[in-house]
Amino acid sequence: MDPDTWPTRCDPNQLESAILNLTINARDAMPAGGRLTLATANVQLPSTQVGPDEFLAPGDYVKVTVGDTGTGMPQDVIERAFDPFFTTKPIGQGTGLGLSMVYGFARQSGGFATIDSRIGEGTRVSLLLPRFEGEDLPGPLVQPLAEVVAGRGETIVVVEDDDVVRTLATEALRGLGYDVHAAATGAEGVRLLNALGPVDLLLSDIGLPGGMSGKQLADAARASRPQLKVILITGYAQEAIAGGLLAQRIELLRKPVLIDVLLRKVQDVLKSA
Repeated sequence: MDPDTWPTRCDPNQLESAILNLTINARDAMPAGGRLTLATANVQLPSTQVGPDEFLAPGDYVKVTVGDTGTGMPQDVIERAFDPFFTTKPIGQGTGLGLSMVYGFARQSGGFATIDSRIGEGTRVSLLLPRFEGEDLPGPLVQPLAEVVAGRGETIVVVEDDDVVRTLATEALRGLGYDVHAAATGAEGVRLLNALGPVDLLLSDIGLPGGMSGKQLADAARASRPQLKVILITGYAQEAIAGGLLAQRIELLRKPVLIDVLLRKVQDVLKSA
């Protein structure tokens, strides 16, 4: 990482998700192992075409690159890689939204993204974000919560179909000392719960693929574990009212959820009677 990297101004949560998404893609491209690199650089660009009739203004940009030494991509795949719902992964292993969401984040931030890939040599995906030259902000955009403390080995089941979100939540919780088990669908969550012994908390997205929602999973889990603590995550406020979640002692988090907010909520729920 270049210590003299210029500042850029963007949503820190989306940037974190974009980098994690690219890192997961890089890992998947190296099934036999390899080298993953994360680098930053300052670049000056001329006017750059980013669409059929769209040009990016010339100027200073911060370049964030995630690279791998994996399988690489042919030119026809590179040309479609940022298209929504395009994926080379087997059915059930990818939504095809990952790279398009990364590109969308870059464009919303006033920049763009590029892919440089060669078969058998690897891939480099770069985010180019405009240099921020305004006044320094008084502090970080997201204040860390100092109250978040390490867990005591409590068992948590995380059910989330988005690979990036699931990985981020799982790794953050494990980093605090929790015993975390993850699933991508409601059916997988049921199998996990049946295979595990005591479980302290179920953390699940409400909207899950496969015909079973997070709410239905919570109901099924509480049939045999009536005291199980539950946190559900949703993007729709009406689901809390329609499902009567509060009356059922189910905590709710609204998307998008910052990771420190999630960790604090887990801590508070586990402490509650």
